[in-house]
Amino acid sequence: MNINTLILFTALTVIPWQTIRFILGKLAIAALGACLLYVLLFYGLRSIFRKFESDIALVTLNVSAYPILSIFILVSLKVSFADLDSGDTIGWFDRLLTASIIIAVSYWFIQLFIQVFVYYLKDYARQTEAMWDNVLLPLLEGVVPFVIFLLASAFVLQSFGVDLTGIWVTLGGATFIIGFAVKDILANFFSGIVLLIDTPFQFGDILELENGSIGMLRKIGVRVTQLYMFDDRSEIYIPNSILQGQLITNLSRPIPHYFYALPIEIPPECDLEASQHLMWEIVFAHPDTLGDFEKKLSHIDKFYIVDNLGTNFAYKK
Repeated sequence: MNINTLILFTALTVIPWQTIRFILGKLAIAALGACLLYVLLFYGLRSIFRKFESDIALVTLNVSAYPILSIFILVSLKVSFADLDSGDTIGWFDRLLTASIIIAVSYWFIQLFIQVFVYYLKDYARQTEAMWDNVLLPLLEGVVPFVIFLLASAFVLQSFGVDLTGIWVTLGGATFIIGFAVKDILANFFSGIVLLIDTPFQFGDILELENGSIGMLRKIGVRVTQLYMFDDRSEIYIPNSILQGQLITNLSRPIPHYFYALPIEIPPECDLEASQHLMWEIVFAHPDTLGDFEKKLSHIDKFYIVDNLGTNFAYKK
Protein backbone atom coordinates (compact mmCIF):
# COMPACT_ATOMS: atom_id res chain seq x y z
CA MET A 1 0.00 0.00 0.00
CA ASN A 2 1.58 3.26 -1.09
CA ILE A 3 1.59 6.47 0.92
CA ASN A 4 -1.24 8.19 -1.03
CA THR A 5 -3.59 5.23 -0.57
CA LEU A 6 -2.72 5.14 3.11
CA ILE A 7 -3.46 8.86 3.51
CA LEU A 8 -6.79 8.53 1.69
CA PHE A 9 -7.74 5.46 3.76
CA THR A 10 -6.83 7.28 6.97
CA ALA A 11 -8.88 10.30 5.87
CA LEU A 12 -11.90 8.10 5.16
CA THR A 13 -11.66 6.26 8.46
CA VAL A 14 -12.00 9.47 10.46
CA ILE A 15 -15.13 10.54 8.56
CA PRO A 16 -18.31 9.70 10.49
CA TRP A 17 -20.68 7.23 8.85
CA GLN A 18 -23.51 9.79 9.06
CA THR A 19 -21.43 12.25 7.05
CA ILE A 20 -20.65 9.61 4.45
CA ARG A 21 -24.36 8.81 4.06
CA PHE A 22 -25.11 12.52 3.75
CA ILE A 23 -22.47 12.87 1.00
CA LEU A 24 -23.77 9.81 -0.82
CA GLY A 25 -27.25 11.31 -0.70
CA LYS A 26 -25.94 14.52 -2.23
CA LEU A 27 -24.15 12.57 -4.94
CA ALA A 28 -27.33 10.63 -5.74
CA ILE A 29 -29.31 13.86 -6.04
CA ALA A 30 -26.54 15.33 -8.22
CA ALA A 31 -26.58 12.26 -10.47
CA LEU A 32 -30.35 12.53 -10.85
CA GLY A 33 -30.03 16.24 -11.59
CA ALA A 34 -27.32 15.56 -14.19
CA CYS A 35 -29.57 13.03 -15.94
CA LEU A 36 -32.50 15.46 -15.98
CA LEU A 37 -30.24 18.24 -17.23
CA TYR A 38 -28.93 15.97 -19.99
CA VAL A 39 -32.47 15.18 -21.15
CA LEU A 40 -33.39 18.86 -21.03
CA LEU A 41 -30.35 20.04 -22.99
CA PHE A 42 -30.14 17.31 -25.62
CA TYR A 43 -33.83 16.54 -26.15
CA GLY A 44 -36.22 19.06 -24.61
CA LEU A 45 -34.66 22.40 -25.53
CA ARG A 46 -33.28 21.11 -28.82
CA SER A 47 -36.73 20.09 -30.08
CA ILE A 48 -38.10 23.50 -29.07
CA PHE A 49 -35.28 25.56 -30.60
CA ARG A 50 -35.54 23.73 -33.92
CA LYS A 51 -38.95 25.36 -34.40
CA PHE A 52 -37.50 28.87 -34.19
CA GLU A 53 -37.03 30.85 -37.38
CA SER A 54 -33.52 31.92 -36.38
CA ASP A 55 -30.89 29.28 -35.63
CA ILE A 56 -28.99 31.34 -33.06
CA ALA A 57 -30.75 29.62 -30.14
CA LEU A 58 -29.95 26.15 -31.51
CA VAL A 59 -26.31 27.07 -32.20
CA THR A 60 -25.97 28.50 -28.69
CA LEU A 61 -27.45 25.31 -27.24
CA ASN A 62 -25.09 23.09 -29.25
CA VAL A 63 -22.11 25.09 -28.04
CA SER A 64 -23.29 25.25 -24.42
CA ALA A 65 -24.72 21.76 -23.80
CA TYR A 66 -21.57 19.85 -22.84
CA PRO A 67 -19.91 22.74 -20.94
CA ILE A 68 -23.08 23.34 -18.89
CA LEU A 69 -23.38 19.64 -18.08
CA SER A 70 -19.69 19.47 -17.11
CA ILE A 71 -19.97 22.57 -14.91
CA PHE A 72 -23.06 21.15 -13.20
CA ILE A 73 -21.27 17.88 -12.40
CA LEU A 74 -18.17 19.66 -11.09
CA VAL A 75 -20.20 22.06 -8.94
CA SER A 76 -22.25 19.14 -7.59
CA LEU A 77 -19.07 17.31 -6.61
CA LYS A 78 -17.69 20.42 -4.92
CA VAL A 79 -20.92 20.97 -2.98
CA SER A 80 -21.13 17.30 -2.02
CA PHE A 81 -17.63 17.26 -0.52
CA ALA A 82 -17.86 20.74 1.00
CA ASP A 83 -18.61 19.40 4.49
CA LEU A 84 -15.46 17.27 4.58
CA ASP A 85 -12.48 18.54 6.52
CA SER A 86 -9.99 15.70 6.63
CA GLY A 87 -6.56 17.07 5.85
CA ASP A 88 -4.56 17.91 2.79
CA THR A 89 -5.98 15.18 0.54
CA ILE A 90 -9.55 16.52 0.61
CA GLY A 91 -8.21 20.07 0.43
CA TRP A 92 -6.28 19.39 -2.75
CA PHE A 93 -9.28 17.59 -4.23
CA ASP A 94 -11.44 20.64 -3.50
CA ARG A 95 -8.87 22.95 -5.14
CA LEU A 96 -8.74 20.65 -8.15
CA LEU A 97 -12.53 20.85 -8.49
CA THR A 98 -12.41 24.64 -8.24
CA ALA A 99 -9.73 24.84 -10.94
CA SER A 100 -11.73 22.47 -13.16
CA ILE A 101 -14.83 24.65 -12.80
CA ILE A 102 -12.83 27.75 -13.76
CA ILE A 103 -11.38 25.99 -16.81
CA ALA A 104 -14.80 24.71 -17.91
CA VAL A 105 -16.44 28.14 -17.53
CA SER A 106 -13.64 29.90 -19.41
CA TYR A 107 -13.77 27.31 -22.22
CA TRP A 108 -17.55 27.81 -22.45
CA PHE A 109 -17.21 31.59 -22.66
CA ILE A 110 -14.53 31.37 -25.37
CA GLN A 111 -16.62 29.01 -27.48
CA LEU A 112 -19.72 31.18 -27.05
CA PHE A 113 -17.78 34.24 -28.10
CA ILE A 114 -16.15 32.67 -31.18
CA GLN A 115 -18.91 30.40 -32.47
CA VAL A 116 -21.96 32.52 -31.59
CA PHE A 117 -21.12 36.15 -30.89
CA VAL A 118 -18.46 36.68 -33.58
CA TYR A 119 -20.25 34.53 -36.16
CA TYR A 120 -23.54 36.41 -35.91
CA LEU A 121 -21.78 39.76 -35.75
CA LYS A 122 -20.12 38.91 -39.07
CA ASP A 123 -23.50 37.95 -40.50
CA TYR A 124 -25.03 41.20 -39.21
CA ALA A 125 -22.15 43.19 -40.69
CA ARG A 126 -22.71 41.58 -44.10
CA GLN A 127 -26.41 42.40 -44.00
CA THR A 128 -25.95 46.02 -42.88
CA GLU A 129 -22.77 46.68 -44.90
CA ALA A 130 -21.04 47.79 -41.70
CA MET A 131 -17.36 48.62 -42.03
CA TRP A 132 -16.15 47.07 -38.80
CA ASP A 133 -16.39 43.43 -39.87
CA ASN A 134 -12.91 43.39 -41.45
CA VAL A 135 -11.17 45.42 -38.73
CA LEU A 136 -12.91 45.22 -35.37
CA LEU A 137 -14.09 41.60 -35.44
CA PRO A 138 -10.65 40.03 -36.16
CA LEU A 139 -9.26 42.21 -33.37
CA LEU A 140 -11.92 41.05 -30.91
CA GLU A 141 -11.57 37.46 -32.09
CA GLY A 142 -7.89 37.52 -31.17
CA VAL A 143 -7.96 39.65 -28.01
CA VAL A 144 -11.05 38.49 -26.09
CA PRO A 145 -10.17 34.74 -25.96
CA PHE A 146 -6.64 35.64 -24.86
CA VAL A 147 -7.97 37.87 -22.06
CA ILE A 148 -10.37 35.14 -20.91
CA PHE A 149 -7.52 32.60 -20.95
CA LEU A 150 -5.26 34.97 -19.00
CA LEU A 151 -7.89 35.64 -16.32
CA ALA A 152 -8.75 31.95 -16.07
CA SER A 153 -5.07 31.07 -15.60
CA ALA A 154 -4.78 33.63 -12.81
CA PHE A 155 -7.88 32.30 -11.03
CA VAL A 156 -6.64 28.71 -11.38
CA LEU A 157 -3.32 29.63 -9.79
CA GLN A 158 -5.12 31.46 -6.98
CA SER A 159 -7.32 28.42 -6.38
CA PHE A 160 -4.14 26.45 -5.63
CA GLY A 161 -2.99 29.09 -3.17
CA VAL A 162 -0.51 30.98 -5.37
CA ASP A 163 -0.28 34.64 -4.31
CA LEU A 164 -0.48 36.86 -7.40
CA THR A 165 -0.62 40.21 -5.62
CA GLY A 166 2.90 41.19 -6.65
CA ILE A 167 2.27 40.21 -10.25
CA TRP A 168 -0.96 42.26 -10.41
CA VAL A 169 0.79 45.31 -8.93
CA THR A 170 3.66 44.97 -11.41
CA LEU A 171 1.28 44.59 -14.35
CA GLY A 172 -0.73 47.60 -13.20
CA GLY A 173 2.38 49.79 -13.00
CA ALA A 174 3.66 48.58 -16.36
CA THR A 175 0.25 49.19 -17.95
CA PHE A 176 0.20 52.75 -16.64
CA ILE A 177 3.69 53.50 -17.96
CA ILE A 178 3.04 51.95 -21.37
CA GLY A 179 -0.34 53.68 -21.64
CA PHE A 180 1.21 57.08 -20.89
CA ALA A 181 3.98 56.47 -23.43
CA VAL A 182 1.62 55.51 -26.27
CA LYS A 183 -1.34 57.72 -25.34
CA ASP A 184 -1.57 59.21 -28.85
CA ILE A 185 -1.68 55.75 -30.43
CA LEU A 186 -4.30 54.65 -27.91
CA ALA A 187 -6.35 57.79 -28.62
CA ASN A 188 -6.33 56.97 -32.34
CA PHE A 189 -7.13 53.34 -31.57
CA PHE A 190 -10.18 54.05 -29.41
CA SER A 191 -11.35 56.76 -31.81
CA GLY A 192 -11.16 54.18 -34.58
CA ILE A 193 -13.18 51.74 -32.50
CA VAL A 194 -15.85 54.40 -31.95
CA LEU A 195 -15.93 55.27 -35.65
CA LEU A 196 -16.23 51.61 -36.59
CA ILE A 197 -19.07 50.90 -34.15
CA ASP A 198 -21.00 54.17 -34.43
CA THR A 199 -19.94 55.11 -37.95
CA PRO A 200 -21.68 58.15 -39.48
CA PHE A 201 -20.60 57.12 -42.99
CA GLN A 202 -19.93 54.06 -45.11
CA PHE A 203 -17.47 52.97 -47.75
CA GLY A 204 -17.78 55.13 -50.87
CA ASP A 205 -19.43 58.11 -49.16
CA ILE A 206 -18.31 61.57 -50.27
CA LEU A 207 -17.06 63.60 -47.30
CA GLU A 208 -16.25 67.29 -46.96
CA LEU A 209 -13.67 68.08 -44.27
CA GLU A 210 -13.40 71.25 -42.21
CA ASN A 211 -10.81 72.76 -44.56
CA GLY A 212 -13.21 72.42 -47.50
CA SER A 213 -11.43 69.51 -49.19
CA ILE A 214 -13.65 66.77 -50.59
CA GLY A 215 -12.81 63.09 -50.77
CA MET A 216 -14.28 59.61 -50.90
CA LEU A 217 -14.06 57.29 -47.92
CA ARG A 218 -11.93 54.26 -48.67
CA LYS A 219 -11.42 52.59 -45.31
CA ILE A 220 -11.71 53.17 -41.57
CA GLY A 221 -8.80 51.44 -39.87
CA VAL A 222 -8.01 50.93 -36.22
CA ARG A 223 -5.52 53.83 -36.23
CA VAL A 224 -6.12 55.92 -39.39
CA THR A 225 -8.89 56.58 -41.91
CA GLN A 226 -8.15 56.44 -45.63
CA LEU A 227 -9.67 59.00 -48.01
CA TYR A 228 -9.29 59.56 -51.74
CA MET A 229 -9.10 63.30 -52.44
CA PHE A 230 -10.60 64.44 -55.73
CA ASP A 231 -8.64 67.67 -56.16
CA ASP A 232 -5.24 66.12 -55.54
CA ARG A 233 -6.19 62.74 -57.07
CA SER A 234 -4.33 61.06 -54.23
CA GLU A 235 -5.03 59.19 -51.00
CA ILE A 236 -4.57 60.70 -47.55
CA TYR A 237 -4.50 59.02 -44.14
CA ILE A 238 -6.03 60.96 -41.25
CA PRO A 239 -5.50 59.84 -37.63
CA ASN A 240 -8.82 58.79 -36.15
CA SER A 241 -8.55 61.09 -33.14
CA ILE A 242 -8.20 64.10 -35.48
CA LEU A 243 -11.01 62.92 -37.75
CA GLN A 244 -13.36 62.34 -34.84
CA GLY A 245 -12.84 65.90 -33.61
CA GLN A 246 -13.72 67.49 -36.95
CA LEU A 247 -17.01 68.74 -38.33
CA ILE A 248 -17.52 66.44 -41.31
CA THR A 249 -20.23 66.89 -43.93
CA ASN A 250 -21.46 63.71 -45.59
CA LEU A 251 -22.41 64.78 -49.11
CA SER A 252 -23.77 61.30 -49.89
CA ARG A 253 -26.61 61.62 -47.36
CA PRO A 254 -29.55 61.67 -47.69
CA ILE A 255 -29.14 61.67 -51.51
CA PRO A 256 -26.37 59.27 -52.59
CA HIS A 257 -25.62 61.07 -55.88
CA TYR A 258 -22.85 63.64 -55.84
CA PHE A 259 -21.87 65.91 -58.72
CA TYR A 260 -18.24 66.92 -58.94
CA ALA A 261 -17.10 69.59 -61.38
CA LEU A 262 -13.71 68.95 -62.97
CA PRO A 263 -12.30 72.03 -64.73
CA ILE A 264 -10.45 71.26 -67.97
CA GLU A 265 -8.11 73.89 -69.40
CA ILE A 266 -7.99 74.06 -73.21
CA PRO A 267 -5.28 76.06 -75.01
CA PRO A 268 -6.63 78.96 -77.11
CA GLU A 269 -5.36 77.43 -80.35
CA CYS A 270 -7.53 74.30 -79.92
CA ASP A 271 -10.90 73.94 -81.61
CA LEU A 272 -13.51 74.42 -78.86
CA GLU A 273 -16.27 72.46 -80.62
CA ALA A 274 -13.95 69.55 -81.44
CA SER A 275 -12.72 69.49 -77.84
CA GLN A 276 -16.27 69.47 -76.48
CA HIS A 277 -17.25 66.69 -78.89
CA LEU A 278 -14.23 64.62 -77.84
CA MET A 279 -15.05 65.03 -74.15
CA TRP A 280 -18.68 64.08 -74.85
CA GLU A 281 -17.53 60.90 -76.61
CA ILE A 282 -15.26 59.97 -73.71
CA VAL A 283 -18.05 60.41 -71.17
CA PHE A 284 -20.55 58.62 -73.40
CA ALA A 285 -18.15 55.69 -73.84
CA HIS A 286 -17.86 55.11 -70.10
CA PRO A 287 -19.65 51.87 -69.13
CA ASP A 288 -21.43 53.53 -66.18
CA THR A 289 -23.14 56.28 -68.22
CA LEU A 290 -26.56 55.94 -69.85
CA GLY A 291 -27.29 56.34 -73.55
CA ASP A 292 -28.21 54.61 -76.78
CA PHE A 293 -26.86 51.06 -76.63
CA GLU A 294 -25.56 50.87 -80.22
CA LYS A 295 -23.82 54.24 -79.97
CA LYS A 296 -22.25 53.31 -76.65
CA LEU A 297 -20.84 50.11 -78.13
CA SER A 298 -19.15 52.02 -80.93
CA HIS A 299 -17.67 54.56 -78.51
CA ILE A 300 -16.56 51.84 -76.09
CA ASP A 301 -14.66 50.13 -78.93
CA LYS A 302 -13.04 53.47 -79.68
CA PHE A 303 -11.81 54.30 -76.19
CA TYR A 304 -11.65 50.96 -74.32
CA ILE A 305 -10.13 47.52 -74.88
CA VAL A 306 -12.86 44.91 -74.38
CA ASP A 307 -11.91 41.36 -73.42
CA ASN A 308 -13.27 38.23 -75.11
CA LEU A 309 -16.25 38.04 -72.77
CA GLY A 310 -17.10 41.68 -73.34
CA THR A 311 -17.23 42.44 -69.63
CA ASN A 312 -13.91 44.08 -68.82
CA PHE A 313 -13.73 47.79 -69.66
CA ALA A 314 -10.90 48.64 -67.30
CA TYR A 315 -8.21 48.87 -69.99
CA LYS A 316 -8.27 52.21 -71.75
CA LYS A 317 -6.76 52.79 -75.16
